[in-house]
This record gives sequence, C-alpha cells and structure tokens, in this order.
Amino acid sequence: MTSDSTHLHPTVRTLLRINQLCDEFEAAQRTGAKPALEDYVDRAPADAAVLLEYLIPIEISYRQRDGQQPTLEEYVSRFPVLDRDLIARLLKCSSDTAIPAVLGEYELVRPIGSGGMGSVYLARHRRMNRLVALKAITPDALDREILHQRFAREIEITALLSHPNVVTAFDAREDQGVSYLITEYLEGGDLGRLVKQSGPLSVADTIRSVRGAALGLAHAHAQNVIHRDVKPSNLLLNSSGQVCVADWGLAKSNASTPANSKLTAAGMILGTVDYLAPELAGKSEDANARSDIYSLGCVIFYLLARRPPFATGSIMDRLDAHRDTPAPDIRSIRQDIPDALAELLIRMLAKQPEDRPADLESVIASLDQLNRPEIDFTFDSTIKSPVIQFSNRGFVIGSACVVLLLLGFLLWYWWPTPAPLPFDQKNPLDRKTEAPEIAEMPVADPRAYQQRWADHLGIPVERTFTIDGVDFPFILVPPGTFSMGSPESIISRLTANPDLDNWKRAMYLAEQERCVTIRRPFYLAKFETTFAQFQRFIERTNHITLAERTGEGWGYPGPGLNWQFESGRSWKSGGTYIPAGDHPVINTAWNDTIAYCKWFGQESHLKCRLPSESEWEFACRGGRSGIWSHGDDPELLNQYAVYGVEVPAAVGTRKPNGFGLFDMPGNASERCALEDPWTADPFHPTELGASIYPVRGGRFNELPPESESSWPEAYRSARRTWEAQNALTAVGRVLLEIPGTSDQP
Repeated sequence: MTSDSTHLHPTVRTLLRINQLCDEFEAAQRTGAKPALEDYVDRAPADAAVLLEYLIPIEISYRQRDGQQPTLEEYVSRFPVLDRDLIARLLKCSSDTAIPAVLGEYELVRPIGSGGMGSVYLARHRRMNRLVALKAITPDALDREILHQRFAREIEITALLSHPNVVTAFDAREDQGVSYLITEYLEGGDLGRLVKQSGPLSVADTIRSVRGAALGLAHAHAQNVIHRDVKPSNLLLNSSGQVCVADWGLAKSNASTPANSKLTAAGMILGTVDYLAPELAGKSEDANARSDIYSLGCVIFYLLARRPPFATGSIMDRLDAHRDTPAPDIRSIRQDIPDALAELLIRMLAKQPEDRPADLESVIASLDQLNRPEIDFTFDSTIKSPVIQFSNRGFVIGSACVVLLLLGFLLWYWWPTPAPLPFDQKNPLDRKTEAPEIAEMPVADPRAYQQRWADHLGIPVERTFTIDGVDFPFILVPPGTFSMGSPESIISRLTANPDLDNWKRAMYLAEQERCVTIRRPFYLAKFETTFAQFQRFIERTNHITLAERTGEGWGYPGPGLNWQFESGRSWKSGGTYIPAGDHPVINTAWNDTIAYCKWFGQESHLKCRLPSESEWEFACRGGRSGIWSHGDDPELLNQYAVYGVEVPAAVGTRKPNGFGLFDMPGNASERCALEDPWTADPFHPTELGASIYPVRGGRFNELPPESESSWPEAYRSARRTWEAQNALTAVGRVLLEIPGTSDQP
C-alpha cells in the first residue's frame, strides 16, 4: 500500500482516527514520553497501514533529534504490514527533508510545533534581530501537491487579514526548495496550554479571551474567510495577554484568488472533532460564519470546564454527540457562571445553524453586555442623596447620565493637569544630544555611561510611578555589547560532575559564551516585584492567582525546616513566613505574572513585559564583567545578594549593581520571557512538561556548596534554569519599553 492510494480521499472515519492519534502521538513525543508506535497501531488495527505512514516520520524525526539512526530493516521487522519500498521512502523523506538552518534572511532557532501542513519554527531575522514564527513545508513531503496547494491558499488567506486579534503575517517566500510563511511570534502560549497548566479560567478571563478571538474571527468573516478550525490551541496569547487567532491552514475563502481552488474531496472532514460544528461532518466545504460560532462556543465551554462539551467516547461517538446530543449546561459544572453567559453558550452550541447568533458581532455585543451591568439610581428620602444600586431596571437612567456628565465636566475643569511623563514628547527621536556610541562592556563608569544615554533620550535614570500610595521605581538600562553566558572553563567546571542529570547538563551547555548587543534602552524595575506592589494589582483587578484557585502553595514550617507544598498557602501567606510589604512576592504562577504585566502596562500607558534572558543578564551585570554581578570574588557576594537564608529578605537591603538595580543575583528567582534571540535550548527538561519558561537569578534558600573549594554557582550572572508554567515562584521584575527607541543604532 502506498500513500498515493490512501491519503487523497480517506473516509471520514479514517481521517478522524488519523488526526486524533497523530495529535496524541506528537504531543507525547514533545513531552519526552517516548510513546510506543505499536500501541497506537493497536488502537486502530483496521487503519494500521494508513496510520503508520503518518506516525513513522514523526517517530523517526524525534529519534534523530536524540542522536539515534533508525534503519530500514528495523522498521520492516516491526511493521510487516507495510511495503518495504514504502518504508524506505518514509525513511528517506525523514532524513532528506530537514529544513535548512538558514532560510533567506531567517535563522532557525528551534522547532515549536508541527502539523499536517508542515513544521513551525522559532526563527530570527538576522539583520533586524526580530523573533518570528516560520511555518515551512518541504518539497519532499507526503502528498506534497495537495499540501503545497493548501499552503499557497493559507499564504493568500493570511495576507488578506490585518487585525490586532489576528496573528500578523510578515512574509512568504521559497528558498532551497522550501516554501515558508513568516508570522509574528507570540510568547504567551495558547489558551489550550494555559488551561491544561493552570486550570479553568475565571468568568472574567474567559469573556476577555473569547471576545478577543471573536474580534479576530469577525474581521476574517468580513473578508469572506471562514476559519474552520477554531480551537483553544489556535488562540494564541501575546505578552500582554491579548488573544490572537492563528493557523489559517484549513480556512475557507470565498474571495476570488488564484489559490482558492477546491481542495476538499467529497466526504472529507476538516477541523478538530471536539470543536466541530455538527453540519460539517463530511461537509467541510459548507462551512460558514455560524460554523465558527459553534466552534467558539465549544472553546468557551473548554475554558470554563477544562474539557470540551463532548469529551467522552470514540471519535464517532463524539461526532454523533455534536449532531444529536444537547450540550451540557455549563451551570451544572460551575456555580459561578452568570445566566446570561450560560444562555449565550446554549445559543452558540445550537444544533441548527439558524438557531445560533447571526454573526460574531452579536456575540461580541452579548459579551460586552456581561461586563456592563445597568445602573439604577433610586432616591432614599431618609438620607436625601442618591444611592447607586446594580439591578436590571433602567429607572431614571437619563437623569443619571446628566449627573455623571456634570460631575465629569466639573472634575475636568478644576482637576490639575498631570505633568506628562518625561518621554511623552511629540517626536521622541528629536533628541537634545547626539546618541552615544554603544559601548562594549565592561565600562569604567557604568553610572556615567547610563547618564549619557538618559541625557540623550531626555529622560531620568530613575523613573517612579505611584499608584494609590505604592511606588513602582524603574531604572534606565542603556544599550551595550557584552559577553553573554560563561567561558568554556566555567562550563567545563560545572559539567564535570559525573552525577549531573541530563537536563541540568543541557542547562549549563546552553550558557555557551557569545557576544551580544542590546541595541534598545529600556526601563527595568529597580527591585523585584514586592508584596505591596502585587497587592495593589490584586486590589485593582480582582485577579485570582493560581494558588488561590487550587488552594495549594509553598509554605515555610519554621526554622531549620524545608519549605513544603501544602494547602492554604498563597501569595498572601507562606506558613510561618508572613511577607511584609517590601518583600518579594512569591507563590505566583506564569499566568499571574502575565496578568500583572498587562495591568501595569495599562497603568503606565507603556508596553510592559518580562525581560528576555539577554536583557536580564545584561542588566544583572550592570556594566561590569565577571562571574557574579560584582566581579569574580565570591567573598563579596553576600554584599550584593540575599542567599543562604531560609526566607526572603526585604528588597534593597544589599548593595545595587553598576546600573543601580538591587537583588538581581539572589533573593527571589526571576522569570524571563519565553524566548530570547540569543539563547538556544536544544534540550528541555522533559520532566517539567512541554510548557516551561526560563528563570534567572538565585533563590534565597539555594545554599552555596559547603566545600571550601566550591563556590556559589547558583548566583552567577549567567546562571539559568527552567520552571513549568504552573510552578509557583516569584514574579521577579518587569520591563518597560521606551517609546521612540526602536530605531536606535
């Protein structure tokens, strides 16, 4: 049996089985679980030959990444059901179709996903130093003619779309026989991964996320484009938590374009079963806007319940359920769901398309209404003043509006005009001085170099925001060139231990020294995010942290005892350790950090995000060189870092580094952005799962080695590690981008 005889027109049942099993197998491989191919074949014996044609290349690819060399005789022996020539072709395709390390102006960093339409890589534009997502398909891929036609259509469809809630397409090219599409890279992951890691979303977060997705899809519908594969994993998050719709590989366009040919055979099905509108089983060409609305309803259900509406049974059972079984009432699963949201969900999941909302604009309006309770002013004669009550009655709304308008006018008239931020200039690039030359670190006087850049930019070295009496100070970090990572002598020392586990060895090897230039100045928080600062964020947003939702976190039992993961702990309480307002906030997860960044960005009216690893390390070194931020003398480390203690200390109790930043070597560990253009991680610690992020800086209770011949490696400027996204640790510190500095030399 050959691929040509099986792939082009599979039955609905066969295609559904292949899609599901391939997705499961690929997901298991990504986590390092090493699943057995035979187990997957046993689950679909009738379709074994077809399934193997898809699964074998996946297995071979991952085995080759681990340094193995799969052979023809091995696979012939394992799978006699397949023709020997076919296996040879699969092996050849797997070895010959590797994507080149450089395509045009783009340098591949690492793979970040794969699917039926090709592989997706994190890539960097070599001249612009911009991280992007690169989706590629090789000319030797199975069913290449069909795949290339679909890829061409995806490129044309993506080019039609331009919206803040749609992943932006930058470029489409062909190089060395490889067709590839360049889109923006979003570091926040996807909604599916977020829910798997952190649990169901709150009602407010669900409404906000789905509204963003609906805005992006509505824009597509206005361009006569139907997505046809709306699901949580295709809804990506940027660094500010905004949802953007991705992956238009299965989209249907009614626009007149050369690539818009009919590529779906009769009886085929496109999309993902758990989110598939009932009318599309075997009729994907009939998709319309209301089909996407049904899929988005399934997404809402998943975000609130951590499972799609029909999550049990075989593929065909679930397909039948979408067609015949009423969706469960979400209120039977969660008691905090507003009736209006539950009723909207029921309408979106209606079996007949005509019973669903007419378009996404009406869905968006309903979501907006959920966040806009009507205000009823009733007059209480006993106190002779208006009393605001939230209700469903619109009594004397007109009078209320008049009162509010008058109050607003009076406030506008008498309220003092706030001074603009120092960098709120009409032309931020119209500087008062010539731009200083970007210096190579170390510099003789880091503070003087820092001040020269502040003078050029017309901004202060230190800028403090005050929100409800709480200060948020930031320090200007100038551009510069430095040696990132560790010299070979240090790496050899770190990896010399024969008992070192594989993932920690990979972590050290990733520190390979390289010359890095930070070309854009930025503001970095002077201290790690404190309890008082995080408390102000919670009070302003009513955000509920992961530890509060799960009821578990890290706690300190008492002197001489190790921290323990136990019930009743959160950012508010760590057992016998009760954080003060000036202590670094702990027991926070990745999604809590992203929410904090988004909030502070709104408060400061600037782009707020986590620093990349290169930005963090450059800032940590403070214009100096050496193993630690102060130099190479371990005896001086305790003057700059909180370490070797059982609980965190107040921020700012040690000396600052050369740029005036405190506690970067140690106190609480600090999160960094998920990707960095200067950091290559060929191996990730699989025991932490697929969703991990880098962490910098030592932790207060990471004790230095007791041996006099050793030194506290955990507090080195180049030291790095990983954490799972749902791991509870500290927020660290955040970065503010300075407007008008993107074109700095």
